[in-house]
Amino acid sequence: NTSVPEEVLELDNLRTLEIMYNHLASLPEDIGIKLNRLKNLDVSHNKLTRLPASLSKLVELRQLDLSCNKLPHIPEEILQLPFLKFLSFGYNKLTNEEKKTLKKRFKD
Repeated sequence: NTSVPEEVLELDNLRTLEIMYNHLASLPEDIGIKLNRLKNLDVSHNKLTRLPASLSKLVELRQLDLSCNKLPHIPEEILQLPFLKFLSFGYNKLTNEEKKTLKKRFKD
Protein backbone atom coordinates (compact mmCIF):
# COMPACT_ATOMS: atom_id res chain seq x y z
CA ASN A 1 0.00 0.00 0.00
CA THR A 2 1.44 3.33 -1.06
CA SER A 3 1.30 6.29 1.31
CA VAL A 4 2.41 9.91 1.53
CA PRO A 5 5.90 10.03 3.08
CA GLU A 6 5.95 11.47 6.60
CA GLU A 7 8.66 13.93 5.49
CA VAL A 8 6.17 15.65 3.17
CA LEU A 9 3.98 16.51 6.16
CA GLU A 10 6.92 18.36 7.72
CA LEU A 11 6.99 20.90 4.85
CA ASP A 12 4.68 23.29 6.69
CA ASN A 13 5.23 26.19 4.26
CA LEU A 14 4.30 24.09 1.23
CA ARG A 15 1.84 25.90 -1.07
CA THR A 16 1.38 23.27 -3.82
CA LEU A 17 1.26 19.51 -3.44
CA GLU A 18 0.89 17.30 -6.50
CA ILE A 19 0.70 13.62 -5.63
CA MET A 20 -1.22 12.22 -8.57
CA TYR A 21 -0.72 8.73 -10.04
CA ASN A 22 0.56 7.21 -6.80
CA HIS A 23 -2.01 4.46 -6.11
CA LEU A 24 -2.86 6.16 -2.81
CA ALA A 25 -5.78 4.52 -1.03
CA SER A 26 -5.85 7.22 1.65
CA LEU A 27 -4.35 10.52 2.70
CA PRO A 28 -2.77 11.09 6.12
CA GLU A 29 -5.43 12.00 8.69
CA ASP A 30 -3.50 15.11 9.75
CA ILE A 31 -2.61 16.40 6.25
CA GLY A 32 -4.83 19.47 6.61
CA ILE A 33 -3.35 20.39 9.97
CA LYS A 34 0.30 19.85 9.05
CA LEU A 35 0.10 21.41 5.56
CA ASN A 36 -2.37 24.17 6.42
CA ARG A 37 -0.81 26.70 4.02
CA LEU A 38 -1.62 24.71 0.88
CA LYS A 39 -3.24 26.65 -1.93
CA ASN A 40 -3.22 23.88 -4.55
CA LEU A 41 -3.71 20.18 -3.91
CA ASP A 42 -3.77 17.59 -6.69
CA VAL A 43 -4.51 14.03 -5.61
CA SER A 44 -6.01 12.95 -8.94
CA HIS A 45 -5.55 9.48 -10.43
CA ASN A 46 -5.22 7.63 -7.14
CA LYS A 47 -7.50 5.14 -5.35
CA LEU A 48 -8.92 7.37 -2.64
CA THR A 49 -12.21 6.17 -1.14
CA ARG A 50 -12.48 8.85 1.54
CA LEU A 51 -11.03 12.23 2.46
CA PRO A 52 -9.65 13.04 5.92
CA ALA A 53 -11.70 15.53 7.94
CA SER A 54 -8.57 17.65 8.39
CA LEU A 55 -8.82 18.80 4.75
CA SER A 56 -11.42 21.24 6.04
CA LYS A 57 -8.54 23.03 7.83
CA LEU A 58 -6.96 24.03 4.49
CA VAL A 59 -8.46 27.51 4.69
CA GLU A 60 -6.11 28.94 2.03
CA LEU A 61 -6.90 26.20 -0.51
CA ARG A 62 -7.90 27.54 -3.94
CA GLN A 63 -7.63 24.51 -6.21
CA LEU A 64 -8.45 20.90 -5.39
CA ASP A 65 -8.22 18.09 -7.93
CA LEU A 66 -9.91 14.91 -6.73
CA SER A 67 -10.61 13.50 -10.19
CA CYS A 68 -10.11 9.84 -11.09
CA ASN A 69 -10.38 8.34 -7.61
CA LYS A 70 -13.03 6.14 -5.98
CA LEU A 71 -14.71 8.75 -3.79
CA PRO A 72 -18.41 8.08 -3.09
CA HIS A 73 -18.89 11.54 -1.51
CA ILE A 74 -17.15 14.89 -1.03
CA PRO A 75 -17.70 16.24 2.50
CA GLU A 76 -19.54 19.55 2.79
CA GLU A 77 -16.82 20.93 5.11
CA ILE A 78 -14.38 20.81 2.20
CA LEU A 79 -16.85 22.48 -0.14
CA GLN A 80 -17.21 25.33 2.38
CA LEU A 81 -13.52 26.31 2.24
CA PRO A 82 -13.56 30.11 1.80
CA PHE A 83 -11.16 30.45 -1.15
CA LEU A 84 -11.86 27.20 -3.00
CA LYS A 85 -12.54 28.27 -6.59
CA PHE A 86 -11.64 25.18 -8.60
CA LEU A 87 -12.73 21.64 -7.77
CA SER A 88 -12.22 18.79 -10.19
CA PHE A 89 -14.25 15.73 -9.17
CA GLY A 90 -14.89 13.74 -12.37
CA TYR A 91 -14.47 9.98 -12.55
CA ASN A 92 -15.32 9.13 -8.96
CA LYS A 93 -18.25 7.19 -7.54
CA LEU A 94 -20.41 10.19 -6.71
CA THR A 95 -24.17 10.00 -7.07
CA ASN A 96 -25.75 11.81 -10.01
CA GLU A 97 -27.44 14.15 -7.52
CA GLU A 98 -24.14 15.12 -5.92
CA LYS A 99 -22.47 15.58 -9.32
CA LYS A 100 -25.27 17.90 -10.38
CA THR A 101 -24.94 19.97 -7.19
CA LEU A 102 -21.16 20.19 -7.54
CA LYS A 103 -21.35 21.22 -11.19
CA LYS A 104 -23.50 24.18 -10.19
CA ARG A 105 -20.87 25.32 -7.69
CA PHE A 106 -17.59 24.40 -9.36
CA LYS A 107 -16.08 23.88 -12.77
CA ASP A 108 -15.36 20.19 -13.27
